[in-house]
Amino acid sequence: PNNKADNAILWLEKMKKEDNIIIRQWKDLGQEINTAADSQALLHLFQHYCQHERCIHCEVGSIVFSERAMGATV
Repeated sequence: PNNKADNAILWLEKMKKEDNIIIRQWKDLGQEINTAADSQALLHLFQHYCQHERCIHCEVGSIVFSERAMGATV
């Protein structure tokens, strides 16, 4: 059964992505952003992790730092 959250996600997946400085920075880092669902997820990560310097608590930040620790370029 569909609920309001499912409907909201389907709606976001049909909408165009946002175009702002934060989304452009994610894109510059190589993140693929196709829909509003993608851009909203990345804005959420930025607002809840990046802005508060909580990188090690974020899955993306953890990957970035572990790759850098192993000498890989990101």
